[in-house]
Amino acid sequence: MGYFCECNKCKRNSSDGKGLILSRRKTYRSHLIKQNSIDVNKDITSEESENTSNSDDILEEEYEESRYSDDSDMIENTRSLKRIDHGIDENKVMAYIDNTKDIIMTGIENDENLLKNLENESIDSYNDTEMLEEMTEIKSSKNAEEIGDNLSNTESESDNYNDDIYENTYENDDNNHEKVNDKDVSIGLKLLETKVKHGLTDAAFNSILSNIGYSTTLYKLQKKLHQLVDLTSIRIDTCKNSCVAFTGDYHLLKECPLCSESRFDSNNKPVNITSFFSLTERLKLQFNNSERAKEFLYRYNYTNSTSSDNDNYGDIYDGRLYKKLVNQGLFANPTDIALSLSLDGFQLFKQKTNDCWVILFINNNLRPEIRVKKENLLITMVIPGPNAPKDMDSYLYPIVNELQTLEEGIPCFNGYTKQNFLLKAYLTHCTGDIPAISKCLNLAGHNAYKGCRFCNLLGIYSTVNRHIYFPLNKQCKNLVLRTHEETKHIINQLSLETNKSRKELIIKDTGIKGANLLFKLKGIEFPWSFPIDIMHLYFENVAPLMYLHWSGGFFKDNKHDDNSYNLTKKELEYIGNLMKESKKCLPLEIGQAPRDISKYHTGFKAIEWRNWIELFSVPLLKDIFIDNEYFKQDQERLSACRICFHYLLHIGKNIEYSGPCWAYWQFPMERLCGMLLPMVHSYLHPYTNLTNNLTLLDQLNHLQYVEEGKLILSNSDQKKWSLKQVYGAVEGYDDEEFYWPSYNYILNEKESKALQKFYSDKDLEFHGVKYGRLLTKDGHTISSEWIKQNKLHSRNNYSIQARRTIDKYAHRPNVPPEFIYTNIYAKVIYFLIHNYNGKIKMLAYIQCVSKIITDKYNCKYFTKFCSFEFIDIRCIDHCIGFMKINSKYYILDRENEVDDSTIENL
Repeated sequence: MGYFCECNKCKRNSSDGKGLILSRRKTYRSHLIKQNSIDVNKDITSEESENTSNSDDILEEEYEESRYSDDSDMIENTRSLKRIDHGIDENKVMAYIDNTKDIIMTGIENDENLLKNLENESIDSYNDTEMLEEMTEIKSSKNAEEIGDNLSNTESESDNYNDDIYENTYENDDNNHEKVNDKDVSIGLKLLETKVKHGLTDAAFNSILSNIGYSTTLYKLQKKLHQLVDLTSIRIDTCKNSCVAFTGDYHLLKECPLCSESRFDSNNKPVNITSFFSLTERLKLQFNNSERAKEFLYRYNYTNSTSSDNDNYGDIYDGRLYKKLVNQGLFANPTDIALSLSLDGFQLFKQKTNDCWVILFINNNLRPEIRVKKENLLITMVIPGPNAPKDMDSYLYPIVNELQTLEEGIPCFNGYTKQNFLLKAYLTHCTGDIPAISKCLNLAGHNAYKGCRFCNLLGIYSTVNRHIYFPLNKQCKNLVLRTHEETKHIINQLSLETNKSRKELIIKDTGIKGANLLFKLKGIEFPWSFPIDIMHLYFENVAPLMYLHWSGGFFKDNKHDDNSYNLTKKELEYIGNLMKESKKCLPLEIGQAPRDISKYHTGFKAIEWRNWIELFSVPLLKDIFIDNEYFKQDQERLSACRICFHYLLHIGKNIEYSGPCWAYWQFPMERLCGMLLPMVHSYLHPYTNLTNNLTLLDQLNHLQYVEEGKLILSNSDQKKWSLKQVYGAVEGYDDEEFYWPSYNYILNEKESKALQKFYSDKDLEFHGVKYGRLLTKDGHTISSEWIKQNKLHSRNNYSIQARRTIDKYAHRPNVPPEFIYTNIYAKVIYFLIHNYNGKIKMLAYIQCVSKIITDKYNCKYFTKFCSFEFIDIRCIDHCIGFMKINSKYYILDRENEVDDSTIENL
């Protein structure tokens, strides 16, 4: 936290002559009074003026009365503010309400000069009552360094400092160091990025700077970053137990309406705070960059291309929901942004005592290849624990208000067109697991009789298990689907109903508990704006439960297990061994190598269950199971009818309305939660520490969109490679590159014949440069059999699927040629740079497989490897895997289609 002071004294003491940032409001106001910038009696009542002998007493009293304003909250607000009085006991707490948003922002003085110079809290600094008590106990400390050592003994990773010490450090830092040059800043900011992303503590980072003899400090790097990227968070008071956020109707309350816990402590400081990161400022900053603004045209280009009219579902824009919104007048401009919101909770510590919820935006105007990269994920709120929020609408309040403003449009500059325009953004999808979506939509959840958010299926209560289940008859296609208008009508009924018993009856009959703020947005239509997350559905529920059925472990007493679908121990071990042995035949792209499912299924992660469903289950189980249906309507087996199996019936409609499942699954959120854990170093103030590091990370991610920041980053030296290590930039090719090892190579007789066949020319040079790896235009690395060293254990990353054109009537020379696309499967032996008639060709020498056979289960397999030939690398699409079962090689491939975009150029 800091106040930027531009008085004459601070200008003289600063290195750049512009001024200093002071951490205490008392010191800052004292400077302003001496400078005659403000009236000494400003904001002092007449009664207080009569009892006050000098300005110092006034400042001390004012400081004690608004400690929270000085020590914790620092909010930058560009809209008009008005002062209100909470009237909390005898101590007045000053707060301000945003006139357009009604977001509570406590502790800001109603002074234009102060508001003009407000700066957000410095990263990794936080003044807390407990910390001040610890500081008081350290009587033997003589200087800031000794105090820092004592603090490290009490809370080694708190990253929090006392205001006085921080102010002294701040001022001395400016006086004792020279201004760093751009190259030093570039190196320093990259090191700072490493600190944040890899969870280094301040002590570790300072030690690194000291060891390399770096001329600047951590503080100066943070200050420089904040000057370049002025992105900060808004802090909002929340309940001590995380029940509600004090926004909207709660903003004037002094205690939680649900648990009655006090909002403030004895010093009138909020006991819990959540951080809200503005989406608007980040979008405006990104649009200001020409390259980024051009990337935002993906939605417009996709919807206006021929690929969107072929009845395929390639993105959310192929769904009926988006097309309906377009017909309603939304997304009328090329610059309009389509957003998805994702929310989930996770535990900060292994003890599982601190719940933390994250609300995240995904910008669907970015192409799928970069859409969910870490630097493109827009965290908008971190909800602190210790518990999960009970009133999610109170937390969504500032988010929905901002989205409503974006729906109307805000002035913005387009760096690509160099013109001002009206920036509009619409939220179209909200994703999460079933409990998270139920909390977000104010639904009764999956434990209610109407637990499905898509249809009105009535659940059945099991007296044995004391749970509600959802069995189906064979007429499941006649399910009555919910509609947006029907749901709004039920919400209206609930709001008008005053009788508690009748209200509970409506909730029981409908599964809807009340209104939710998201329905106020133009792009939201229930239920299709809340599609099913298949990561949680398939990979964390259906797949593990089905394996329990197959292995005979679903029913605890085993008396209901059916031998018709139970696998024997021998069969399970056989399947597990095949999975274990197949790991060396699978590419790195599928992730972790498969483990023996019979031994380790209890420890499988979502990605492993995904591989089991998509790659292994059908080839391994198709010859074991005969029946397709095991549903026998046995009352004693009712517990098998979980709601997750019922949700499978709605997958088709979800794709029809919302597009492909990958566009809204929760893998990006799960990866983000894993990224946040290393950022927490403080056990005393984990959420403040996390928020500070997230602010740093957000600024670092947006540094590339600031002109000065882009210049600083460009100062870093780019590593240069020799042609023996990397070969690329070939005319006629995109961004493909060959990577080492490499050497000059003379083809043997067999390879020479294959090359002649490729060119249909016998007058050739039979030598070139042999390479071991290929980097495709999509950024995938494909290896070759030539460089595989440990053949017993290393992974096969050189089996490929390629696509090329062939003459359908090549065997009939008198018939005019008719070229068609065909898929080929092969393994790469090596890559070759070859000069043909003065043109450089990038080729791959491959061994093709025999004829591909597709069985009734749509499994593809072949029996052997056969001919060798050369192909152009532009034909190669992606890596695949081969799994040998008995005498058959099954093709394991996640992709359902290949990229034909470059075939026309061959």
